[in-house]
Amino acid sequence: MRHAIMAMGSGNDARVLQKVINHLDDSDIDFFIHWDLKYKIPKLVSQKSHVFFTPRIKVYWGTSTQISAEKILLESVWHYKQRYDYIHLISSNDIPLMTTQYFKEFFNKDLYLGYSPRNEENTQRLSFYYPIDHFNIRDHLNLIRFIKLANTLLHVNRLKKKI
Repeated sequence: MRHAIMAMGSGNDARVLQKVINHLDDSDIDFFIHWDLKYKIPKLVSQKSHVFFTPRIKVYWGTSTQISAEKILLESVWHYKQRYDYIHLISSNDIPLMTTQYFKEFFNKDLYLGYSPRNEENTQRLSFYYPIDHFNIRDHLNLIRFIKLANTLLHVNRLKKKI
């Protein structure tokens, strides 16, 4: 079985991602990397796996730019000449807690599906409309509070018919 591991990364240090590549280095596993445009592309190498860098955009945490980066990764995997049985999405700081052999054998079993229960933070984040989506507002709590208040007063709930 062929695996594509898509990794989203940022910052000036890719040591953890390099260790992941070293750990899962296998001819059946390829890596597709999106590195935030705000930072220099790191040098990542492998012995058996192919490592590809996708077109880059600036990514701001908690905004639709993260989804755009994921879309770029998925399109890169889709348009690559190789077809994959599984596609995995990780961050550049995720570390596998298994051997390469266990990883490959695990996905050789019957169909594997992931599941994440809905939680209050995700529901609120998805139900409100944030008009300043492409700006880094993490450090501007008053602006976030204002946007949430405006959404509440205008009865905005983008999940109303979906829950």
